[in-house]
Amino acid sequence: MKNRFLFLMVLLCFGGSVVAQTTDSAVELKGLDEFVNRMLEEWKVPGVGIAIVKGDEVVLAKGYGLRDVEAGLPVDENTLFAIGSSSKAFTAATVCMLADDGVLSLDEPVLSYLPDFKLYDAYAAQKMTPRDLLSHRSGLPRHDLVWYGSSKDRAGLYQSLVHLEPTASFRGAWQYQNLMFMTAGYLVERLTGSSWEAFTKERIFDPLEMTTAGFSVEMLASASNAAAGYGEENEQLKRLPYRNIDAIGPAGSINASPLEMANWVMAQLNEGKFKDRQVISAAMVKEMHKPNMIVSNTLADEYFFYSLYAMGWFVTDYRGVHMVQHGGNIDGFSAMVALAPDEKFGMVILTNKNGTPVPGIIRNHIFDLLSGQEPVNWHEKIQAQVKAAQLKSQAAATDEVRVPDTRPSHDLEAYTGNFEHPAYGAIRIELAGDSLHILHPAIEVGKNTLEHYHYDMFTVGSGIGKLKAQFLTGATGQIDRMTLPLEAGLDPILFTRKASMDFSRFAGEYVLVLGELVTRVSVKDGQLKWAVPGQMEYTLEYVKDNLFSLKGIPGFTVKFAEEAGNVTGLESIQPNGTFAAVKKK
Repeated sequence: MKNRFLFLMVLLCFGGSVVAQTTDSAVELKGLDEFVNRMLEEWKVPGVGIAIVKGDEVVLAKGYGLRDVEAGLPVDENTLFAIGSSSKAFTAATVCMLADDGVLSLDEPVLSYLPDFKLYDAYAAQKMTPRDLLSHRSGLPRHDLVWYGSSKDRAGLYQSLVHLEPTASFRGAWQYQNLMFMTAGYLVERLTGSSWEAFTKERIFDPLEMTTAGFSVEMLASASNAAAGYGEENEQLKRLPYRNIDAIGPAGSINASPLEMANWVMAQLNEGKFKDRQVISAAMVKEMHKPNMIVSNTLADEYFFYSLYAMGWFVTDYRGVHMVQHGGNIDGFSAMVALAPDEKFGMVILTNKNGTPVPGIIRNHIFDLLSGQEPVNWHEKIQAQVKAAQLKSQAAATDEVRVPDTRPSHDLEAYTGNFEHPAYGAIRIELAGDSLHILHPAIEVGKNTLEHYHYDMFTVGSGIGKLKAQFLTGATGQIDRMTLPLEAGLDPILFTRKASMDFSRFAGEYVLVLGELVTRVSVKDGQLKWAVPGQMEYTLEYVKDNLFSLKGIPGFTVKFAEEAGNVTGLESIQPNGTFAAVKKK
């Protein structure tokens, strides 16, 4: 396939159409085609769509390489790509439009508009503003596995925020956070009564004539001119399934072509105006581009000041040119949208390969060409950085603290079951033959085998890096919890075992043999409750079979009796004795 891929690329990379290229632009962009083709080959990227805007004119819109390697189909200026987090600027624009409409203030607490807004940090929840949501300064780290592969809808993800621990103080540090942008889109929905998608289409896509752009990978699957997504495994190109991220949509679900994205760039360069229509107010375009947080305090030679973050845009200086940009990455796709507002040029670079630096390399090369400077060899610079990171990763992987010659404390069957976290959702552990397997949407099947590390710790390759799963034993001697290190800077995330049985069969009235006291067992919100007259209502936590413990009360358990499949009674096992009760028919 590799030989066929390279052969077709040579045939097709010059076959994409060019919408417009003025004489001046042709001179400025001389050698760009050869450079782009070489980057595709060097970094094993199937295809790329590029559009370049100067002022109010698209001076180049073109496709290079293949949108579908297996079918040998070329990229052109109308090929649809997933743009990933380059969508964030659109979400920032929708919030700013509502500010212009007088519906919200960028600096008024979100609680003023969403009274049910809750975070783990109550102070942050009280003070968080729409500007904060759009500036990555909530104090929360990424927590991406809360949404990546989750079955929760947008409202469900919003309700999960209260369970997510921060790793920095509110406004104390810049930390990239997709869920806050999702919340910004959810804010738009609650204030307008319309979906974020419908509002964005009506207020941005339609006036910008972005007629083929959409909000879900479902439309890519049915489109006649859409790129397939690819990754790399063992140095071989691998086709990836489309990743549906509709729930987190405002953070990165938009799909669009280079040519239509050029209209978005044009509006950004022309103070919100496209053709004769003011799509976004000039004041709000300026506000969106105004820095709010320092991102990094390290500088390369080519950058005059630190990388900053505005609202949906990164801001920096590249070789004396003011640069406003945002990249994007989602399974099979990497993107870049970049502006030089003072110089009145901008660009869109969309690729169909996961996690490739090619969009940034091409962006810098175009900036060099259009600003009349000798191009920097960013290919070699980035290549050196990638190799250094790989060596560092390999060195870290050899730093083992494994204790040899240990065994699990239980038979492998004891580790199986469902484990849940209120935000991260459910993880299932299954036994197949003599191996445990972990099932979670973010962990690839085939890379999900748990290998014993030491004691009750196992490792899993996972496809998102090697993880260590630690199983924990409760007071009853049974495995009742597990932890996974899913977020850097935090303790491993704790998942609690949940019973997979139907609790309804335990519900009913039970008469204590001594004293004829009537107690009641019921199911509330998926939990088993035991009400004893004159006492509190106890929560019964599943241990195994028909055995439950009383939540928060060590040493107290309840065991249900069963005959011929029917629950007939219970035993309350306490430090001072065992008390039986018969279930009323």
